[in-house]
Amino acid sequence: MDLGELPLRPHARRHRLWQLALVASKWWKMVNLSTIFWSDIAFKLDDVRLYLRKSQNALLNIKCVSVYGDAAEFMEIVATVAHRWKSITLSCTSGEDLVQQLQSPMPELTDMQITIRTRSELSGGHSLLQLQDLPKLNHLCLDN
Repeated sequence: MDLGELPLRPHARRHRLWQLALVASKWWKMVNLSTIFWSDIAFKLDDVRLYLRKSQNALLNIKCVSVYGDAAEFMEIVATVAHRWKSITLSCTSGEDLVQQLQSPMPELTDMQITIRTRSELSGGHSLLQLQDLPKLNHLCLDN
């Protein structure tokens, strides 16, 4: 199984991990001890703290797609390890709470995609572009 093919959708990814872990005790240990299996963190993931703990110090790929403006708590949790973000995809209808979480230093970030689907302007909307400490950023996509 190619690791790149593991889906980022939380329930499908978790299901595939557990299928792999149940093959044999060797695979169980590999899944539980290999940080690469735990480094893709997606919104609606019930056990986001488990993924953060099991990923240890690995770089993280964060995906937060929120239709109902309910991603603030998820972003608060993953923002505590913003220094480990390798990529972030953020798509939401209300961005004010989420934009605040992007003000932390992100020295490992290489890819950032942000889509905020709203008809109103963000208060202090220019603050989104005041990102700091992004020495490895290769790709930035902002869409409204």
